[in-house]
Amino acid sequence: MTHPPASFKTMINDKTIKRADAMKIEYSRIRVKVGFNRRDLDSEYEAGIENLTNYIMAGGILPPLEVVALSDGSGVELVDGHRRFDPLGRAIARGMPIEWVSIVPFQGNEIDRQARIYTSNRNAPLRPLEAARGFKRFRGAGLDSAEIAAIVHCSRTHIENYLILADAERDVQELVRSSQVAADVAIEAVRKLSAKAGEFLTGKVGQAKAAGKAKVIASTIHGRALPRKVVSPLISGVDTFINALDANQKAACSISKKAA
Repeated sequence: MTHPPASFKTMINDKTIKRADAMKIEYSRIRVKVGFNRRDLDSEYEAGIENLTNYIMAGGILPPLEVVALSDGSGVELVDGHRRFDPLGRAIARGMPIEWVSIVPFQGNEIDRQARIYTSNRNAPLRPLEAARGFKRFRGAGLDSAEIAAIVHCSRTHIENYLILADAERDVQELVRSSQVAADVAIEAVRKLSAKAGEFLTGKVGQAKAAGKAKVIASTIHGRALPRKVVSPLISGVDTFINALDANQKAACSISKKAA
């Protein structure tokens, strides 16, 4: 006996798929809390929003927005999905017949809501300075580095490094925000030079541009590291040479090294 091809309807009927009513709300009833979105609303953000708007206009479907209910019952507040909410609004303004938007409820407190920004942005992660400012906000709420690391699923070292960036002078932060200096380079400079880091990094930006480089990275400052396949034979050769020396020769080498 042959069976007809399976479909979502047949799988729902035979209990292979459990059906749940999806929630939707009018776009106009979704509220955005001022300052909650961590992202810099600059040209890079604008380009991403425009790309998503074009995707929606072409019939693309976005995942549901994560929201919490407003206490007065007038609508919902957005927790996760700012990069989806904005292009939806643009598509509506350009004539796309979108009235109802898919939503899912978010469970958790205010700290959980802020942490969701980090755990949900794997396709478009927060940029270094955006993330650093968020970590600083967590610290202001009384969380230590280990607690922040646990809720955003990062290492404690990563959190502590980015908090250095969050506390850096504005000139350093602007160099990172504008992608002229890599975050790890800026953090190292602040750790070593404190308030003078900006002046040092600005000089390195000039050097990088003179060399035709768009960004200051670790190799700009420290030089390019030799590849392992080059270094390993050199180290092996030195070890072989040292091991071949007799005791008097090794002692002579040691004395020469100390004299140098």
